[in-house]
Amino acid sequence: MATSDSQPVPGPITLRQLSTVDDHRSVRHLDELSDDALERFLELADGNTTVTIDETDLAVGEVIVFTDYYLISSV
Repeated sequence: MATSDSQPVPGPITLRQLSTVDDHRSVRHLDELSDDALERFLELADGNTTVTIDETDLAVGEVIVFTDYYLISSV
């Protein structure tokens, strides 16, 4: 796992699909997420943009590996 540029930032978050991942990004695989984080990630993947960082342990700047690489971004 790379060193982390991710940070907990209160407020709404969204996903951005990436084709490559920078070496400095924190990367977690889907099966490493807590139950709450997995539920929120799947909501985001389904297009729900009302998820807030306070509701989960996802962090802005981290990358989640699912079917592709997804960057957690603040809205």
